[in-house]
Amino acid sequence: AESLISLERKKEKNINRDITSRKDLPSRTSNVERKASQQQWGRGNFTEGKVPHIRIENGAAIEAGSSAVKLLEREVNILKSVKHEHIIHLEQVFETPKKMYLVMELCEDGELKEILDRKGHFSENETRWIIQSLASAIAYLHNNDIVHRDLKLENIMVKSSLIDDNNEINLNIKVTDFGLAVKKQSRSEAMLQATCGTPIYMAPEVISAHD
Repeated sequence: AESLISLERKKEKNINRDITSRKDLPSRTSNVERKASQQQWGRGNFTEGKVPHIRIENGAAIEAGSSAVKLLEREVNILKSVKHEHIIHLEQVFETPKKMYLVMELCEDGELKEILDRKGHFSENETRWIIQSLASAIAYLHNNDIVHRDLKLENIMVKSSLIDDNNEINLNIKVTDFGLAVKKQSRSEAMLQATCGTPIYMAPEVISAHD
């Protein structure tokens, strides 16, 4: 069977993720727009601009019934089912004949990776805050039989940040991008067998097993 690494690469090629202006949105989004912050969004795979976080899936680029469509449908269903302070909230979903609009929770400070790139490194306390929040989110997912399968810096957004008296940043993180996530159908102890994720974040032995 085709590995989900190759499916993810196809997904990145075939699905257009972008941010749209107000005039491009279906009229039903007007109530969402009124609630939008006018502050600058973080820029990354998911966000760019001053409108609500709108992720656009280009339906014209993927065939009905294809693996990409199934992954997208599964992602939406999982996002609708979860509620946790450190997991991105899916506000609404809109569909047109050619596009699907995913209205996401606003994360003004962008990707965790971008903050790390600017800062150079995190202090011990900053790292502890991040790991505690991330562990809480992952524990919640696992308790609900959901496995993310693509955790990486680019898939962790920062909703807000506070600088304390020691000039350390307390980040309110949100786990995002559930495109490769899967919900187990039972509480079986059997391990998931599919290899998936982003190669640069995978263990060498996992990659070498597929050379």
